[in-house]
Amino acid sequence: MTLPSGRDWLFAGKAYLAAILALYIALAWDMPRPYWAMTTVYIVMNPLSGATASKAIFRACGTVLGATAAVVLVPSLVNTPELLVLAIALWTGTLFYLSLLDRTPRSYVFMLAGYTLPLIALPALAAPETIFDVATARAQEILLGITCAAVVSAVVLPVSIGPVLTGRISIWLRDAGAWAQEILRGEDATPLARQRLAGDIAAMDMLISQISYDAQASDMAGQARELRGRLLLLLPLLSSLADRMQALRLEADGLPPELRELTAEIAEWMGAGANLDTAAILARLDALEPSTAQMRSWSGLVTSSLVARLREVVELWRDCLAQRRNIAAGPARPRRAGTARTAAS
Repeated sequence: MTLPSGRDWLFAGKAYLAAILALYIALAWDMPRPYWAMTTVYIVMNPLSGATASKAIFRACGTVLGATAAVVLVPSLVNTPELLVLAIALWTGTLFYLSLLDRTPRSYVFMLAGYTLPLIALPALAAPETIFDVATARAQEILLGITCAAVVSAVVLPVSIGPVLTGRISIWLRDAGAWAQEILRGEDATPLARQRLAGDIAAMDMLISQISYDAQASDMAGQARELRGRLLLLLPLLSSLADRMQALRLEADGLPPELRELTAEIAEWMGAGANLDTAAILARLDALEPSTAQMRSWSGLVTSSLVARLREVVELWRDCLAQRRNIAAGPARPRRAGTARTAAS
């Protein structure tokens, strides 16, 4: 069993402090169900301050929207239970569907609004005249819990998403480099490596969506999006590179010795992080471009295409590494613009 880390203990302490604060205020204000405020704290809290802030904002919006819908629907349809149940079902189903379509933190608005309506409306059907008081009380309790969670997360030893993003970027580049190394060395690239990189990009999307809510790391958003775009380009580029290398290996002569040696150097650079003079590598790739006479053969055409793809991969990987250094350096250091193309040809 793995023992909790210092960050885990810090998060647990902050969550407990925010929950006790919300419970104390709810009891002091004589709210009908103080445990709603305390429960909301544990739902909203996140180890990252920016994620807690975004979740709190969108949960508040969803709660207010769902409570407002309950106040509108229950008095209007209380005498026709069938229509009321149908309206609640349509509301909940539609908003849950919208929450699945939206892959950003905004989806939390739709999800909260979807299930807040039945939570408030159904228990109040026995006494529909109290629906406004019930909805107001629930909204106040939930908003109290949201406020306590956001304040404690932002004030008590806030945890920025910046260091987390920097560490994750190293893992994502390691996965991408491992897949590229398999391809460049002529190994059988497993689908798992490609799927892992695709999963890394999806995880990166989630982190990027939280950056703008983190005051300490909001400047990283543009850099992180640029890095995400380059990682996306690696997927089709490496796949096309594997096809061309396989086509040349099926030829009688296989890869030319110079090209084989160069791909091995590039593989070592991408897989193990070895130092590489990219300008010299690009010059050597230019020298390996087939002549006009060689381009008349099938192997010459494939070699020319392979050299072009290798050049694109080297430039793209160089920019990925530069982008990682820029993000790790923070806002104080001038950032070097990438030179890779924004779309694969």
